[in-house]
Amino acid sequence: MNQAVIPGGEHTALAVVRSLGKKNIESTVISENPQALAFSSKYCTRRLISDATTDVFSGFTKDDIVMPVLEDQMVELAKHRSSFQCAMAFPEYSVLEMASNKKTVLERAHELNIPCPETFFFKDPDNCCAEFEDLKSSLQFPAVIKPYRGHGGEGVSFIDSADLVIDRCKETVRKCGPVMVQEKIPYNERYSVAVIMNFDQEIRLSCVLKELRYFPVDSGPSTCVESIYRPDLVACAQDILESMDFYGIAELDFINDSRNNTPLLMEINPRFWGSLQGAISAGVDFPHQLYRLFTEGTIDKKDTYKRGVRTRNVIFNDYRRLCSIVKGNYQKNYKISSCIEFLQFYRDDAYFIFDLDDMKPFLSLVNDIMSRKMRKNVN
Repeated sequence: MNQAVIPGGEHTALAVVRSLGKKNIESTVISENPQALAFSSKYCTRRLISDATTDVFSGFTKDDIVMPVLEDQMVELAKHRSSFQCAMAFPEYSVLEMASNKKTVLERAHELNIPCPETFFFKDPDNCCAEFEDLKSSLQFPAVIKPYRGHGGEGVSFIDSADLVIDRCKETVRKCGPVMVQEKIPYNERYSVAVIMNFDQEIRLSCVLKELRYFPVDSGPSTCVESIYRPDLVACAQDILESMDFYGIAELDFINDSRNNTPLLMEINPRFWGSLQGAISAGVDFPHQLYRLFTEGTIDKKDTYKRGVRTRNVIFNDYRRLCSIVKGNYQKNYKISSCIEFLQFYRDDAYFIFDLDDMKPFLSLVNDIMSRKMRKNVN
């Protein structure tokens, strides 16, 4: 049986380790953090402390398969695939680069008539001043500046007036590379659409998660998700991924435009994503099925999963969200309702980290938090 190689070590990697370990599949977790959550899991077979470079993968063989967790690392591995013996559970470089580039994704969505936000791309990142003069008359504020490539909100900034655009663009280009300016959509709902495509570009598994809460409050990663049924969004995923000759795991982000109730495609993540445990809890075991796809060549098609399953990231982001609301400039009623909402544990079906079957990661996290607070108080 092939061994899974899982980079990252944090809660997304933990979900992958648990999924595979419960199917008796051995795994090596790689992280530069000696206290990585996944290291503590009883399902973690081997721990490897290493930085984020690809050099460490030279030590693996054809019997090892790298799982898609860290996007930048995946792109580098795919780009130099012939230099490594290990198998990789993600597409070749050309496909991966296309799916992870927001500019390419939005242009392809436009070609396929898939709704997405109005976006302006600078043709020459080093000369955005001249191009912006043509943009001024049509751009509406507030707007968002985003790098073509990036994840977790990296390089994203919000601007309220034209005066800030040039300086922010130059700063983002310097840190993250080419950028785009996008209208800031007023939305009332966010969706995470996850799929596995087979090698014939057909969706074999899917799961849609509605993001109920997020941190930071207005724009951050999800802290609480619930499985729902949205075949229209899955159909959009099929269309755009098929057009890219994609195969493997992908997660697509949609927001619902509150002005006209239209779901808009925001980006594609060609990897496992932060709320992966929400899909697993709903009965769609993406890590194990992806492992099977790349080791056996095919998996069965399944459209059904449990709906209404709630999964929460309590200790990290949901608690931090609550603190930011209580301490922030919000209405008193909103603060009270947020407190009540946070304390409704009876509505939770599962958690990103806490698991009675595998308690060490949770206990390790609590210990780490307490230790840091004690050190902070001493200092």
